[in-house]
Amino acid sequence: MPMGVMKSMRHHFDRYLKWLIWALILAFVAAFAYSCGSGGSAQERAAAPAVVNGTPVSQTLFQQAVQNRLDQMRQQYGGNLESSQSDKARRQILDAMIGQTLALQGAGKLGLSVSDEELRQTIQSIPGFQDQHGQFSPQAYENYLQEQAQQGLSPAQVESSFRQRILLNKIRMLWDNSAHVSQAEVERGVRKLNRRVRADYILVLYKPLEPLFKPSEGDVEDYYAQHRQEWVKTEQAKARHILIKVDPDAGADADARAKAQAEDILKQIKAGGNFAALAKKYSQDPGSAKRGGELGWFGKGAMVPAFDKAVFSMKKGQVSGLVRTQFGYHIIQLQDLKPGFTPTLKNSRDKARQGLIQARSRELALQMAGSALRRLDLGESLARAAQAITRTVETTGWFTRDDARAIPALGKDPGFARSLLDLDKGEAPAQPYVSDKGVVLAEITEQEPGPAPKDKDKAAQETAQVLDQLRAEKGQALYDGWIASLKSKAKIKDQLSLYSGGD
Repeated sequence: MPMGVMKSMRHHFDRYLKWLIWALILAFVAAFAYSCGSGGSAQERAAAPAVVNGTPVSQTLFQQAVQNRLDQMRQQYGGNLESSQSDKARRQILDAMIGQTLALQGAGKLGLSVSDEELRQTIQSIPGFQDQHGQFSPQAYENYLQEQAQQGLSPAQVESSFRQRILLNKIRMLWDNSAHVSQAEVERGVRKLNRRVRADYILVLYKPLEPLFKPSEGDVEDYYAQHRQEWVKTEQAKARHILIKVDPDAGADADARAKAQAEDILKQIKAGGNFAALAKKYSQDPGSAKRGGELGWFGKGAMVPAFDKAVFSMKKGQVSGLVRTQFGYHIIQLQDLKPGFTPTLKNSRDKARQGLIQARSRELALQMAGSALRRLDLGESLARAAQAITRTVETTGWFTRDDARAIPALGKDPGFARSLLDLDKGEAPAQPYVSDKGVVLAEITEQEPGPAPKDKDKAAQETAQVLDQLRAEKGQALYDGWIASLKSKAKIKDQLSLYSGGD
């Protein structure tokens, strides 16, 4: 593989990791506070992975972010990691955390801070702290604070972590908004968005690997025990209904009027009236009335008790009498029934065996793709990586972002094309593409720019999408430059060696 292509691939991989690590760390900022002054005890500074201008980088935050990243890498590579891979992940995460600590320390020089009102509004806007009506719930927030207290965090520390998260987001937005994007760059981006490409790829299909596995009866029984609950099926019904509503607070007179109307409709049905047409005309259930009362398929226990009891005591084609629920009076027509299924080892042995074989073939495919990916990371060509796992490199035809059959062997699978079309020639996704039928490692080999869409709404949407992406990319470069400047003037004690090994 040409050196320039490998550099391009690795540039994309490093960019991907940078955003992934940022997300990993931000995910923990809400749960673990760390100081940005000169605080921290001598013991904390001694155990920290790094100390930045006297501030220890959180040991807990670092260890959890590393563990999450290593777990993702094991899944990505399909097995164990080499020490160089885990050491590289630690280095990247610590560098990102040092950068965040520097960013928080330098926010004041950018004129950025977080007011008490911003903190309050942010906390109140978090869905987890809202009730069913979307209103802030003091009780939900109090419950959260109590959960954090059990982890040793005071309310002040929790709110400090929220404040830092808001501040980090403001810093990123500042640099994104400072980025200048020209009209020509946007136009090139739109053409790139609509371009067509060809790609070389390695494909590891699951199905051809299945004959390699001959699971024992014990393995099959274990798989059955683990998955039997997933195979339980409740009895299913397909029905229509007509609803005449009764307000829960309505008096006896309103109830009687609704009942009389429902009885009149039932008489029309018994006289040969078309149920669907009467539902469209009279039913007060807006969700189903326009469909002739059609409710589709639903399982036993899915409806309110009175409705459920009536449906599953009826015969196919039967129309019920009036059924009273808290919503009002229903008339129900049972269209069809499907029996339930209770799995046993006897009736599910073959299913368990096949499920286990499919799971193992999928695991093997991921391991093979992971092995090939490691070779690509080390600079080998796609052809050499394919040869190492007894596969050959194949080439797609020309395809666009919306092509659902870029690789015929995957069947209809629009995700593959979308996984590549944000990349440039010579670049490859940072992870294998995992489909329902196999795993793919691919890189773009040819590309042709495409025209902007003729539809004005779609063109405007794509222009906005490209503009946001370019601002984010340029904002990242500005942010990186700012962090590098801060780092060159900072006093940093790097203690990563305390955390190497042990995976």
